[in-house]
Amino acid sequence: MKMVRLTLVVLWLLAVLGGPLTAQSTGPVRSPALEGRARLEVMDEAQELFLDNITVNVVNIEVVVTDKKGKQVRGLVADDFELFEDKRPMEISNFYAVDGGVPRADMAGGQPVPGDEGIPGVPLEALTIPEDQRLNLIIFIDHFNIHALNRNRVMRDVRQFLLQTIKSEDRVMLMTYTRSLKVEQRFTSDPRLVSAALSSLEKNSGFANLRDTERQEVMRNIEDARSGSAAFSFARSYAESVFNDLTFTIKNLKQLVEQLAGLPGRKMVLHVSDGIPMVAAAEIFELVDGKYPGIGAINETFNYDTSRQFQQLVASANANRVTFNTLDAAGLRTSIFTDASHQGGVGRGNLDSTLIHNLQDTLHILAEGTGGRAIVNRNRPLAALREVAEDFRNFYSLGFSPSHAGTGRLYRIRVRLKDKAKRKAYDVRYRDSYRDKSVETRMSDGTLAALNFSYEANTHGVKIEFGTPKKQSEGRHFLVPIDIRIPLGKVTLVPVEGSYQGRVRLFIAAMDSDGGKSPVEEASVPISIPAKQLDPEGRQQYVYSVELLMRKGGHEVAVGMRDDLAGSTSFVRRRIRVGARG
Repeated sequence: MKMVRLTLVVLWLLAVLGGPLTAQSTGPVRSPALEGRARLEVMDEAQELFLDNITVNVVNIEVVVTDKKGKQVRGLVADDFELFEDKRPMEISNFYAVDGGVPRADMAGGQPVPGDEGIPGVPLEALTIPEDQRLNLIIFIDHFNIHALNRNRVMRDVRQFLLQTIKSEDRVMLMTYTRSLKVEQRFTSDPRLVSAALSSLEKNSGFANLRDTERQEVMRNIEDARSGSAAFSFARSYAESVFNDLTFTIKNLKQLVEQLAGLPGRKMVLHVSDGIPMVAAAEIFELVDGKYPGIGAINETFNYDTSRQFQQLVASANANRVTFNTLDAAGLRTSIFTDASHQGGVGRGNLDSTLIHNLQDTLHILAEGTGGRAIVNRNRPLAALREVAEDFRNFYSLGFSPSHAGTGRLYRIRVRLKDKAKRKAYDVRYRDSYRDKSVETRMSDGTLAALNFSYEANTHGVKIEFGTPKKQSEGRHFLVPIDIRIPLGKVTLVPVEGSYQGRVRLFIAAMDSDGGKSPVEEASVPISIPAKQLDPEGRQQYVYSVELLMRKGGHEVAVGMRDDLAGSTSFVRRRIRVGARG
């Protein structure tokens, strides 16, 4: 195989970058673009290519339409819908419909094909779901905000839901949260693996029991308090503790959403918890206010209100095409406050109502703001989960091309049915906003998705090859040579004055076995091949070489490649064990 080699020895200045790209870098500061010296072998030096490349940005909004009984409405076409971006009407340029889990017969190629009746003898199920519409389902068990008994009770229904719902073209993953995220089962198309992983979780503790104990203790302290200021002090101390836990929960949910950003397809999170409080200790401040109405305890709740943070989480989910379906594992709650006789005129029902609504409001915000469903007050949620599954299998995708590209702004979306009678008869659910990401941001997201979820989409046939790691004088660090091989036959090249030229950009990141990630580094690679040296059969490779500084141990390296002239992308990853003997 002929090969055109670009050798890049990375010579970062320590004063600028603090050292080469390292897999253990975890700081939020992004390093400058990948730079170094380059030389071409077998050909002349590449010249700068002055060509305009047009990036066609299509935004897809998934829409679920149901009647007033919650049953999916099928058979709608593009002309049934109206779509608005920041109140401006947008033309629906791409329309895609899925009925019963398969593309509708008239959706071949994304548009109706006149006279296409299918292939005799081939079932409609043979129509495949494109990668951009593939289902990625994340089962998220929130150990920190759930009681173990409630979790284990609903787990049976969740497992049955998976076994009945997941198909071979779907991907499903299991994650848990106990003040940090943990992947219990990586993405798989086999629901039995996730079901088995769920079963193994039933021995784990639910941390909501600890919160109950803290709440009961602060209630006793408030009852025994000899003044309103003392009771208020107990309530504030408890609220600070709950608010700190809330901050961690929201931070990790946002981290999950950001990790999913670069994964193609529809991303659905089934969040299982006993609810997450919107206002830290709202019921306790109400208790104090009932006993000491003159000290303004209720006003203190404004300092512990996280509704703004949850709205920001919803915006981040919409920006990254993530839909939340939330499941309250507590089901139909009985009385939580068992003795109202000492509560200074505040009825037990009032406190129960405050606590329950406070826990469930966040579930409604997450689900309804992202186009999903909130399942609450169900002891056996299987029937409601089947309704969620119907949303997976029956939807419309409305695509439009905005006039802007890469602004980074958040844009509001509104979808409605044109026919006024249908508007009254049907409900329409969808994500209500999206963020117009730049090419660089999308490529960085995709590269990190390859690291986090073992995701690959390698249409260009890019390969990563490691050289022999070189131990550094510092001791535990190794300089690892890496070749990124790009088949020229799959890169867009244009004739320019006796040569063929193109331009690709590479995005490189690494992750160590502890989950520490390097920043995503970008390198622009101009390509210039003398016409006489270009293999017409496209068997040549362009090789980009870089060296990464890594610690001893296991690492993942991910590379995203963008052909700037074609606008096409690839993502590939590979593992390496650094410093292993033999």
